[in-house]
Amino acid sequence: MTAPNDPPIFAISMRRYVTIGFLTTFVLVVGFGGWAAVARIAGAVVASGVLVVGSSVKDVQHREGGIVAAIHVENGDRVHAGDVLVELDDTQPRAGRNLVAAQLEALQARVDRLAAERDGKDAVAFRPALLEHAEDPAITELLAGQRAVFAARRATLSGETEQLDEQINQLQEQIGGLEAQQTAKRQEIELVRAELGDLNALLARDLVPRSRVTAREREAVRLDGEDGELTARIASARGHVAEIRMQILQVEKEFQRKVLDEITELQTEIATLTERTVAADDELSRVAVRAPVDGLVHELAVTTVGGVVAPGATLMKIVPQTDDLVVEAHVSPINVDEIAPGQIAEVMMTGLPSRVTPRLNGTVTRVSPDRIVDERRGLDYFTVDVSLSKTERARLGDVALMPGMPASVFIRTRERTVLDYLVEPLMNAADLALTES
Repeated sequence: MTAPNDPPIFAISMRRYVTIGFLTTFVLVVGFGGWAAVARIAGAVVASGVLVVGSSVKDVQHREGGIVAAIHVENGDRVHAGDVLVELDDTQPRAGRNLVAAQLEALQARVDRLAAERDGKDAVAFRPALLEHAEDPAITELLAGQRAVFAARRATLSGETEQLDEQINQLQEQIGGLEAQQTAKRQEIELVRAELGDLNALLARDLVPRSRVTAREREAVRLDGEDGELTARIASARGHVAEIRMQILQVEKEFQRKVLDEITELQTEIATLTERTVAADDELSRVAVRAPVDGLVHELAVTTVGGVVAPGATLMKIVPQTDDLVVEAHVSPINVDEIAPGQIAEVMMTGLPSRVTPRLNGTVTRVSPDRIVDERRGLDYFTVDVSLSKTERARLGDVALMPGMPASVFIRTRERTVLDYLVEPLMNAADLALTES
């Protein structure tokens, strides 16, 4: 029988269970809290993506457009960089190039002719580029025309200078005649002066009349005057010779000035035409539309020979076939701050059976600098490129990865404790609640 002061058995039993419960709860809370504070879990950002080549699909376009002359490829054809894909009709660009080339050759021939005139050559020495095409009737006619112009201009210049030279010769002959007259005149003066000396001696002895001496003196003065006149005429003739020689120099100088001015003007035109020739050659070379890279022909838009290609139109696309495959993932703007180049990512090809397809390890290589807005779908996102090495792709065995295949990407972020995961949202909410609006 139980004593009256003893506690009830039921109360003792409940106290023990409560104590055990508190102890158990304490152990669980402390144990879980310690584990949550110590255990670290790697985070990840999950994003959907698509497999693309490292270099983007290339649009094959033609700047000027034209008429299709030949089509050498079909959709799915493998091509190499530089292969001719489509040929356009070259009639118009070739005609334009030939016109510019003909104008350039004409100017070059004129410059060669002017250079021969400038240097006083007996014949025109045309540049080798023109002589190499001398069998071309147009070039033959061009060179012959410039030779004829050279001969005509040279004859005109020679005619002008020869006419002036003839005037000099006439003046030289006139000077020679005057000098001969002057020589004779001076001899006559010497004779008259000798005779006058004799007469003066006779006059001193009164053997001759004074009038005779005076007459001879007048004769001597007249002869001196005629000698002076001859001297003046000779000087005048020599002055005319000097003037004519200056005229010859002036004619030649003016001719050279015009030649040099024309050469300068033509050189400017040649420079302009040379640039136009380069542009025309470039346009003509692009008549053959070539593959920009190795790859597969895709979305061929040119199917009709004789069809018209609009300027700048896309003729086809080339999907590059390279070893560089990249998963282009779309990441939400709220998660992009956790991603940076160099982070590790796991890629799962969602288009392949998940049970037999391993997850591939990749590396983040690029994060777009700004968000991209897809107005059609009403989405905004950042593009993240994840590269897959050849070693990782080899884990798929015989499965061939193709551009356009869908994928899911798990981008590893920083490790955090379980406690961080539980407390961080509460702390952020508290910060927002305590911030003044």
